[in-house]
Amino acid sequence: MELTFSLDGKSKSPLYEQIYNYIKEEIHAGRMKAASKLPSTRALAEYLQVSRSTVELAYEQLISEGYVETIPWKGYYVSELQGMYHIETEESHKGAENQEIKDQTTTTDNVDTATSDTATSDNMTDEATAETDTVAEKATEEQIDWKDQYIRLQAEFDNFRKRTIREKMDLIQSGGSDVLKAILPILDDMQRATAASEKSDDINALREGERLVVQKFIDTLRQKKVVEIEALDCPFDENLHEAVARFAAGEDKSGKVIDVVQRGYKQGEQVLRYAKVVVGE
Repeated sequence: MELTFSLDGKSKSPLYEQIYNYIKEEIHAGRMKAASKLPSTRALAEYLQVSRSTVELAYEQLISEGYVETIPWKGYYVSELQGMYHIETEESHKGAENQEIKDQTTTTDNVDTATSDTATSDNMTDEATAETDTVAEKATEEQIDWKDQYIRLQAEFDNFRKRTIREKMDLIQSGGSDVLKAILPILDDMQRATAASEKSDDINALREGERLVVQKFIDTLRQKKVVEIEALDCPFDENLHEAVARFAAGEDKSGKVIDVVQRGYKQGEQVLRYAKVVVGE
């Protein structure tokens, strides 16, 4: 086989690379058929006017890539690249198709994943909305229950307040009635003493009668837990006493009650009437 090409000494590509590219292109173009014999390294080097090592370097590159094969004692031949090339091409197409299918599958998976994620997100949103609605309904029901309880409690408290006021009024009225009932016998005694004083001139008897009536009245008050507030010679207590006047009474009487103008009374701890007193200074 004769090679009709020339090398470009001004090219940036090395000479061996120019030889390599030329032969490879000829094989791919089909101008160099499989099993075709190539020129020997010595013959091609003489033809191209290059060193033999340059041609050997180009051939070694072609052999390493499978374009050329060497047969001992015969020389260099074009390899069966056509079938290999087509196989590679078909495999490349298959690989591309497989890759495309894989990409489509990946895309589909991604779409499915995205759809699934969207569906999951929608489901989560629906669940969250449903949960929110449930919580809102529960809160509304609880609010209604609390409102009903509040209304019932308010009604019960109002009834309790009315009942307490009524019981208090009844207690006051009954308490007043009890006091009046207790006083009526004293009134009877006073009326009898008055009638007796009109018929008798015995002053001592009249005085004794009056004393008995007063004592009976005091005993009746004590039965109702009404007692006289101690005041004379006691330290002045604004919670029990009402000072109507102040007089200089010496150091030992300073701050003490030196006279009682009007007696005071209390029922238990409640003051019914403050004792009106004169306080010494």
